[in-house]
Amino acid sequence: KQKLAEDEQRKSALTSSADQIFRDKADFVAGNTKGNVTMVEFFDYNCGWCKKGFPEVMSLLQADKNLRFVLKEFPIFGDDSEYAAKAALASERQGKYWKLHLAMFSHAGKITKSTVDEIAAAQGIDMAKLKKDMADPAIEATLSRTRELAQSLAITGTPAFIIDEKLVPGYLPQADLADAIDEVAAQ
Repeated sequence: KQKLAEDEQRKSALTSSADQIFRDKADFVAGNTKGNVTMVEFFDYNCGWCKKGFPEVMSLLQADKNLRFVLKEFPIFGDDSEYAAKAALASERQGKYWKLHLAMFSHAGKITKSTVDEIAAAQGIDMAKLKKDMADPAIEATLSRTRELAQSLAITGTPAFIIDEKLVPGYLPQADLADAIDEVAAQ
C-alpha cells in the first residue's frame, strides 16, 4: 500500500511540477540542451552511489548526443555536502559549474569544505567572489526548492533519476539507464 501511495504521489508531482523538474533556470543542463530525452539527477557530492554512477552517466552523455542532462543539487549528507552544493551553484556565476562538478565527482574520498575550496581554486575560480556568491539568498532558495521538490516526489536518497516521466530512485548501472532512455526516446 505504501509503495502504491508513493507511486501515485510521484506520478502526480511529476505532472504538476514538470517546469520545476525539467526547466528550473537555476539548474545546470549538460549534454544536448535541446535533446529529445531529458534525464534529471538528484545527487550529493558525498554520495558513494552517485560517485560510482558518475563515470557511467558521463559515458551515456558522450554516447547519446540527444540526451539533455539536468543536474539537481540535493545535499543530504550534512554540512560539507551543503557547502559543496552551494559552491557548485555559485560557481555557475563564473561559468565554472561544469568544471567544478566534474572535479568534485572525480575526487577520491569525502568532499569537505576545505576540499571544495582546494578543488575550486584549482579550477581557476575566484574564491572571494565564490564565497560572496555562496552567501546569496538565491543559492539557498534553489536548494530549498530542490528539497521541496524531492519531498513531493518521495525522493529520500541519492542518486535519484527522472527520465522524462519515469522516476528511478537509487543507483542504476549504465545499461539500465541507457535502456530507460531508449524506452523514452522510442515513444
